[in-house]
Amino acid sequence: MRLYHSQFLMELRKLCNRYDVPLVMDKIATGFGRTGAMFAFHRCRIHQDNLKIPKELHVDVYPGIICVETALTGGYMTLSAVVTTPKIAVTISNPEP
Repeated sequence: MRLYHSQFLMELRKLCNRYDVPLVMDKIATGFGRTGAMFAFHRCRIHQDNLKIPKELHVDVYPGIICVETALTGGYMTLSAVVTTPKIAVTISNPEP
């Protein structure tokens, strides 16, 4: 598997912010510590720290929607979860069209 560079994810987050598009992440292969961080997007913070970028200039990389599955049960049984930001949760939970 070829993983993307942290800088790519940082630039993608900037674009999503600029155009108000949710960033969707699926963590089946890169979640729950498989990349050395709890989730792969956490490595962006480490990358920025390594580059000595001041904290106030860090790009806050986070998913608008994150899907987690297999690792929740270690593959023992089928279980998944979808977690969203509050803004997205309110939007999809609203019964009005």
